[in-house]
Order: sequence, then structure tokens, then C-alpha cells
Amino acid sequence: MAQDTAPSSGAELQQLQEDDNGTDLGLPLTRVQKLIKSEESLLPMAKDATMMVAKATDLFLTELGRLSYKSTSSQQRKTIEYKDAAQAVKEWEACDFLADIVPQKVALATLLAQREKQAAVTAAESDAAGLTKDEA
Repeated sequence: MAQDTAPSSGAELQQLQEDDNGTDLGLPLTRVQKLIKSEESLLPMAKDATMMVAKATDLFLTELGRLSYKSTSSQQRKTIEYKDAAQAVKEWEACDFLADIVPQKVALATLLAQREKQAAVTAAESDAAGLTKDEA
């Protein structure tokens, strides 16, 4: 539902709580309220604001799932795997904040090679810096 203003009636709030099929949100409102209350840095939130948070979270997770499934189906698989969710996070700009939480998997051999390369670069830089100090 795309609206420019906040819902003003109980009927509009109820509509927010229902998806296109007329079923309740996948996220229980009481659970969302508990999560909000558990975060000490947040102020108390009105029920309509909590419903908006629940709906936004539901829409966010639906889109993340859709993008993850897109990656799955492009590889002709039927099960969403971690790598599919990580790919969705990498490609969807709205998920930039999840990049450190859901990183792409990297093979151990690749990480070791990167580590050795970085160590070689660091050693070369320190050798060059040492020569500069001796020359002065």
C-alpha cells in the first residue's frame, strides 16, 4: 500500500496489518512490540507505529527472500542457500547495512593467498621505509 500520509482510522490500520491475500502479517505484532521494547535506545512506540514497523519489516524480508530465490532459480536449484541470501545482500543497495553480517563466502585458500599477498606488501613497504630512514 503506497500512501503519502499515515493511516488515520482503525480500518486503515487493519488494512496495513493484512497483506494482499487478506491474511495477517507473518510477524506477530506482540513479538515486534517486545523487540522494540527490548531496545533501550528507542522511545516507547504507539501501536500504529509498531504496525508500520512490522509491515516494513515484512516487506523488507519478502523482497530479500524474492531476491534470494531469484539467485536460486538462476542456478536451477529449488532450495535457497546462504550464498543466495549473501548474493541478494550484495546486489540490493538497501541491504548495504547487512554486508558485514551476511558476507559472501570465500574459500580458505583464497583467504590465505590474500593474507600472504598483504604480508608481502606490508613487508615491502616497511623495507622501503627503512631504506628512506637510513638514507636521511
